[in-house]
Order: sequence, then C-alpha cells, then structure tokens
Amino acid sequence: MENLINCSDRLLWIVDTTGKIANVRGKNEDSIGYSEKELIGKNIIKLFPVEEQHKLFNYFKSHSNNTSYLFESNLISKESILISCKINLSTIKIHNDDYFLFCIRENKLERILYYDLINRIHDNTIDDLILGIMHEINNPNNFLMLNIPYLQNIFQFLLPIVDEYYKKNPENKLCGFDWNYIRDELNVLMGDINMGINRIKRITSSLTDFLVDETSMDEINLLDVINSTSEDLKENLKSEKINLYKNYDKLKRIKIRGNSKSLKSAISNIIHNSIESFENSVLEKCISIQTKLHPGSQSSITTITDTGCGIPSESIFKIFNPFYTTKRDKNQVGLGLYIAKYIIKKHGGQIFIESEPDKWTKITVKLPYLTACKGE
Repeated sequence: MENLINCSDRLLWIVDTTGKIANVRGKNEDSIGYSEKELIGKNIIKLFPVEEQHKLFNYFKSHSNNTSYLFESNLISKESILISCKINLSTIKIHNDDYFLFCIRENKLERILYYDLINRIHDNTIDDLILGIMHEINNPNNFLMLNIPYLQNIFQFLLPIVDEYYKKNPENKLCGFDWNYIRDELNVLMGDINMGINRIKRITSSLTDFLVDETSMDEINLLDVINSTSEDLKENLKSEKINLYKNYDKLKRIKIRGNSKSLKSAISNIIHNSIESFENSVLEKCISIQTKLHPGSQSSITTITDTGCGIPSESIFKIFNPFYTTKRDKNQVGLGLYIAKYIIKKHGGQIFIESEPDKWTKITVKLPYLTACKGE
C-alpha cells in the first residue's frame, strides 16, 4: 500500500484534531517543496491561504465519522507559491483516536500555466529591473565615491593633531583601544571602503552586458563567441582541473545576427554553472561543447554537457527562475541561467536543460543562423 501511494500523484496527510500533521505519504517534496520531516508536526492550517482557512476550521468543528468533504483549494508551497489542488478530506479512527485524512491531487496544468505566465512577465520586465537596480545602487554609491575623498583628507588633516594629543596623554583610550592601533586600522578601513565602492561600480557596470539592444546586433560568428568565452574561462577550468572538449562538426563559421558581448555573457554563465557542479566531485571532470546545424531548420544547436553532480528532478522545473540557487550559503545570487535564457530569447533562440542526478547535465541552445560553412 505504501509503495502504491508513493508512486501515485496523490499526497496523503494524516492530521490530528489539533490540526498538526501526524503522518504523510506521497511525493511531497516534488509537489510543495517540503520534506516528510518538515511536514510532520506542522499545523496544516498554515499551508492554506487565509481565505481557505475558515473552511477547514468549520470542518474541524463539525466533523463526524464517515463524513467526507471534497473541495478545490490552493496550497502554499515552501517557496510561497500557490499550488492549485483538489482535496478529499475525511475522518478516520486510528487506535480509537480521531484523525483527519487529506487526500490531495495537484492540478499540474495550472502550475505549468502559472510558470509560463511568470516567465513571460520576467522576459518583459528584466530590462526595467536591471535599469532600476543600476539606478538605485549607483545613486548612493556615487555619494560614497564623492564623499570618501573628503573624509580621507579630513583624516589626514587630523592625524598630526591627534598624534600630538596621544603623545602627551598615552594612557587615554579611543573606543577602548590604543591610538596607534586605531591609527593603523583606520587606514586599512579606508582602503577597504574604497575597494568596496569600486567593486559595486564594476558590478553595476557589468549589468549593462545583459541589456541586449536589438538595434546594436551585428553579423557575428557564433564559433568565435564560443572560443572567446572558453578562452576567458581557461584559468578557471585549469584551477578546477576540468577538461574542456569542443566539437564543431567540421564547421568553420556560423554567421548569426547578434550581440557578441551579450552572447558571451550567456555562454559564460552556462559554463560557470557547469564548473560549480563539480564541487566535491571525485570523478573525472569534463565539459564538452558541441555545435552543429539542425537538419530541418535554419538553426544552430549548441550543447554544453558536464559530468558534474546533475540536478534533482524537482529542481529542473525551477532552474531558470530568477534568484533560484542551491548555493545561497556560498553567496550565489541565482541569476546566471535566468539571464542566459533571457539573452538567448532576445536573439530569437531557445534554451533547454536535461539532467541525470549524480551523472550529467546538458544545456542545449538553439539559435537561428544566417549562413554557415565547413572547413577543409
């Protein structure tokens, strides 16, 4: 029975009369993001939107044995996404104690439509988002850039005065520290602040790489873009001991209409994702890039395949979502593949991902081309 439940597309939750989940069955983590351990002991009311909670309260109050209640509702996933479900709620007895049985089936079609809508919204607003971020960060950063030199000048002006004071009063402390220590530390802090300001400036400047101006697209060689990107990442690959293989199916040129800088950013993000997949890997580290022409259309197909850790099936659906990352503790933002997808779509292309956990991941980029020719 348990194996049958776990293989089905239903979730079964046993809930006590206080509303706490006592037991669960089914692929909960795939559907709503919570593991079995996280669900047990959780108050089920909190997994429903406020407007649905009163229905459950009323049912809990008036329940009687052998009654059931069929209704449609949304469940709140771990990522705070509303998942449309059909729910059959009934009462059962276990060892003479009353429990509620929730039999839940997710409306998969609504989830697919939801993500399609979200992706459309993201595609239409990323330019505004990036420009907004650049504006909101650059403004305060410019204030810092303008004012830090004044602060440094004031500090240099005050140094001899404070030095003289502490020569005469060496027993006095500044914030609990000796002046000589504070003097050295302030110089270091000023240097760190300057470094941080310049880093922010570099980051906001680099965001312009992702603003694809369609009027600035030229006729470029896709293979040159791939070669240039892999050359830029040569040191990263070498330091991680990753072997890179390229196969262009004897093609010498694939002319496409595009922006070299933006496409380099997209391909770089994909390869970076592959590099990060080898963390703690003891197997041979390989990344292969293959490019060929699609036989039935005027499209080029580029696949970037790695032998890294792979992606769990429950994460494939979210991999191109903005800010989705499994490496938040390593200061990863989760924008790389999202921006890569955006750039590829701006070039009239498509991007797909396949993976087998613990074995490999393959990202396929399909781009329209103008002309192509093979070498000797």
